[in-house]
Amino acid sequence: MHTSDFTLAAFLALLLFGIYMFTFDGTLHSTDGLSMLAVAENMVKHGRFDTRQLENWENMFLGINNQPFSKYPIGPTLLMLPFVALALVIPQLGLIQTTLVLMPLATALTAPYVYLSTRRLGYAPKTGMVLTLLAGLATMAWPRTRDLVADPLILWSFTAAFYYALAYRQQGRRRHAALLGLTLSLAVLHKVTNLVVVPFFFWYIAAPAGRLFDLKSLKKHKPALAIAGAAWASCLLIIGGYNLVRFNSLVETGYERLFTTPLWLGFSGFLISPYKSIFLYTPLLILIPFSLKPAWQRHRHEVVFILALLLSQMLLFGAWHDWGGGESWGPRFLMPLHSLLLLLLLPFIERALQPGQWRWQMGLIFFSGLSLWLQLLAISARDYVYLDAENYWSPPPSPSLWGELSWTRPDQWPIWGHWLRFEVDNIPVIWRWQWGEISHFDGLTLLAALFIVTLALVGIALSSGGQAAAKLFAFQKPVLGSVWLVALGCVAVMLVRSYHDPHSIEEPEETDEYWPAYSALLADLPQLATKRDAVIFTDSRYDFYLFNADKSFTQRFMVANPKQTQLLEAIPHLIQAQASTSRIWLVTDPLDNGQLAYATEIWLRAHSHPKNTYIFGNSVRLTAFEPLQPVSHWTAIPAKPPMTALLEPDKYEFEDIAGLLGWNWSSLDPAKSSVLETGQTYPFELYWIYQGKAPQDTFFARLLDPTGQTALQVLLPSDTDHHLTLGQLMIEQTKISIPAKLAPGLYQLQLGFSTSAVAGGELTFDPPTELTEIRIINGRG
Repeated sequence: MHTSDFTLAAFLALLLFGIYMFTFDGTLHSTDGLSMLAVAENMVKHGRFDTRQLENWENMFLGINNQPFSKYPIGPTLLMLPFVALALVIPQLGLIQTTLVLMPLATALTAPYVYLSTRRLGYAPKTGMVLTLLAGLATMAWPRTRDLVADPLILWSFTAAFYYALAYRQQGRRRHAALLGLTLSLAVLHKVTNLVVVPFFFWYIAAPAGRLFDLKSLKKHKPALAIAGAAWASCLLIIGGYNLVRFNSLVETGYERLFTTPLWLGFSGFLISPYKSIFLYTPLLILIPFSLKPAWQRHRHEVVFILALLLSQMLLFGAWHDWGGGESWGPRFLMPLHSLLLLLLLPFIERALQPGQWRWQMGLIFFSGLSLWLQLLAISARDYVYLDAENYWSPPPSPSLWGELSWTRPDQWPIWGHWLRFEVDNIPVIWRWQWGEISHFDGLTLLAALFIVTLALVGIALSSGGQAAAKLFAFQKPVLGSVWLVALGCVAVMLVRSYHDPHSIEEPEETDEYWPAYSALLADLPQLATKRDAVIFTDSRYDFYLFNADKSFTQRFMVANPKQTQLLEAIPHLIQAQASTSRIWLVTDPLDNGQLAYATEIWLRAHSHPKNTYIFGNSVRLTAFEPLQPVSHWTAIPAKPPMTALLEPDKYEFEDIAGLLGWNWSSLDPAKSSVLETGQTYPFELYWIYQGKAPQDTFFARLLDPTGQTALQVLLPSDTDHHLTLGQLMIEQTKISIPAKLAPGLYQLQLGFSTSAVAGGELTFDPPTELTEIRIINGRG
């Protein structure tokens, strides 16, 4: 190979990187990526491996000290660390958007290894260029650049490992063996199941051509195998250490379900499933049988190796509990092999590029165009999911490949359904998006992406230009380094331009009016809170935006998921993490009407006192809570909020007035039914949500006798504060005295308020009868 080959390979990588950034949208599409990013964020900010800040705790695995940990491997997280650190250091970079650049960058960097492998296999530069571009644009690799997942990283690891293995076979340099071991280590760190491919790579570099095994050859390559094996074995120590830190076990990974699918179903599904067939998403692979004979004649060792890798992955993931890879575009577990599989097409492409081979040319053009169209279809949807089809296969006891496929509903088919829904306005890219009536176009971001592509095309043209190009690239490394720095500068422009646009990271929906308030809050939070503080957010609609824009070093929590059933599973971990003098900051907004959000505030009010309150945009409240004095630390956590009844406020509300959250007889045991004695006085607390109630409207609490008549009524103090914010939790306190002459028996508690907003003059709530039932007994006196 010549110097021009390396130069051309670098510009091919730059071209693919520019195209990927042109279709980059900067948005997470899965909780898998969010989970790995949460680990990276905590490692950089707090030096920990947990994922406390995630809302979606049901995807986590509880480990040491009952802490939540991600079940995903450490490899992708380690590569995210410099991107996360860079985003935290530079104010104008978003954490999610910056880290997502790792995906197109890693995928683009497979291009040099693909191209240089074709050159080492003896093919012309033109053939290598065509194959490299097809591998980057006509396979599932392109759609996978738009999400934070391990697949692009494994694709790079497999492709690089093959190149170094091929280089070692041809030159026998131990440096290549060491690099082979390093890339295999990364592959295993990205996914532990990649351990199964390691023996195939070792066989490839040690076995002589045309033979499966040879003892003399094994001894000859023993030093290289030892070098590669040492590098590979080091990753096992990292994996074991990571498992030990999380789960106090060297082998526990956090996966609860593993291989539960009948092997025949998953294996055949990779080939013929109407939802997950590899040929359905990359039709270019259909040409492999037509290229296999000449490939076998010229590269028998490589053909055996690549097909063995494919077979091992199909056998492994064919039995996986979700063999198709969920709602991702195509069979994603096979995506990392696409670059190697396309190497089998080299003889076909070489022949198609010769004059007069019109049949081969038409076949290549048709299947390449079809494959390219399918990838464009995938990136044209905001989420490349399987539309309305919930199940693309049926598990035991009646396993089936057809799942919910209906011949009468083609709009639910994964590919055709996407095409039927295709609209140019819906294509999500970072420089242009549209949500309903809201649209955005940023010409500078578009120009930055196009400039990268133009720079790469000019470089490819010059590097193929003979002696003039050779003189221009006499200083290869400085020129390539400068070009890539310019390209990364263009990426920085794209990220900075999109950072202040919340719609580029999250759907606006009904939350759109509160973006400015949250933006102002996040700008002030680093100055208000310290690293020893914690902040609880309660509106999960801003979850991705908070991940992207939170530059503070406080411990962030998201308490909004109904599956966090205890008084907030998050709070025990929060308390454990805080020092005795730390503060807990609570963020609420008018939309967080969930029970958990208000239960959090009730708990904080019961075990601490509010120190400072800041209001942003007249809608978002930030309140600091400190431990009660003289207690020097946060108290133990009760099983639930100290309330007799806790309701879902959105079920018991009067729109634009108030919602009922619950009530409490503070002197009674909330775990028992309410029993009151005549002649006694009881403290009573009413919890309600402000939604616009007039100050003069007064709450009341009544006891109704069995006939429905009012036996007792108490008016609660009216709050005269005219500066309440929508969604604010209010606690009214009073005392209710039970008359000595009140007849014993069962009564019903009725809660409501007087108001001039209705003709009747009052509104009453209607909670469940079993919660409002009160037993009156004779007093002991």
